[in-house]
Amino acid sequence: MITTTLRQIRQHNPCRKGWRTLLTFLGKTGADDDPLPLVTILQSNGLDDALWCLRTITGHDKEITRFALSCAQEVKHLMTDQRSLDALDALERHLESPLSREELDLVLVAAEWAAGSAARAAEAAVWAAEAAAAAAAWPARSAAVWAAGVGSRGSRGSRGSSTVRSSRGSSRGSTICCPCTSSSNF
Repeated sequence: MITTTLRQIRQHNPCRKGWRTLLTFLGKTGADDDPLPLVTILQSNGLDDALWCLRTITGHDKEITRFALSCAQEVKHLMTDQRSLDALDALERHLESPLSREELDLVLVAAEWAAGSAARAAEAAVWAAEAAAAAAAWPARSAAVWAAGVGSRGSRGSRGSSTVRSSRGSSRGSTICCPCTSSSNF
């Protein structure tokens, strides 16, 4: 059984919500050195936090690496960057016959570049989706406001300037000419 401890978890700065959830589940108020099975974290906090806690475990590197490789291979069909596929192949070879430090470093750098490219592409897709949603909502909101008779006498004028908020609640800081930011969708 693979275990960690609350002290090891705390040393890796867990999120407040996850930390509180785990402490409450265990009936504890702070960190200690009692062995804590990963399956208990899975039951308490769910898969994401259990996977996050893998970073707190020492002495099981090969098992954890095999698990990570297995997870990545499950979604290999979604990978479009050859550097990501090469990294999986290198990791699989490394588990059978260890690669040199230099070979590992080259694969790691390529994988990091691939991950960065994927993250930037995902962020751009999110921004585009939010912009499309805002653009689609604007005509409907305007028509509703106008139909309600507010368009010509609204307290902010018919073209108030405001800051767009994303669906995650963060301010994008861009000023647009629309009164729809009072909606909970922005």
